[in-house]
Amino acid sequence: MLRRSSILLLIFCSQLVHCRQAKSYVRTHELPNYDKNSINHILFLDFQITREKENGAVKAELINAIAGNGKMKDLGSGRGHPDQIKAVHYFSDRRTPVEMFYEHPLSRTVEVFSQDGNLGKSTHTARQGTLSIRFQEDQAREKIELYSVTPDQGAVKIYSLLVKK
Repeated sequence: MLRRSSILLLIFCSQLVHCRQAKSYVRTHELPNYDKNSINHILFLDFQITREKENGAVKAELINAIAGNGKMKDLGSGRGHPDQIKAVHYFSDRRTPVEMFYEHPLSRTVEVFSQDGNLGKSTHTARQGTLSIRFQEDQAREKIELYSVTPDQGAVKIYSLLVKK
């Protein structure tokens, strides 16, 4: 009986480990193409966004990070989509967190032609997609959190990335 309980406890614990959100870190000064002699850097991050089941939990994983020299232009808010990924940037100098919105890679709106020749919009869903974000390097940035935002579930945190110097 003790052996069965131990096995069930191990299975339960392994399930708990797999349910937590992903969390990792990136060291900005160690990114490919990071030029220590440059004053301004743009950081480019690529995340793999996945959903195992049709209504399952959304997960994110950092798959690529690279730096470039230069300054960012204002890209706008990106709030025009019903399903979004929200990236919240936190800073160590007590600044108000900054929110940036991106179209959800698992639910994209595309323009399509109908049978009668009219142009309309259609939503395409996927189980896997890539989210690419870019932002200006800031020495006070300490964390970025990603949220999957949908009308039916609201904002659900799917990833935390610690930004280290």
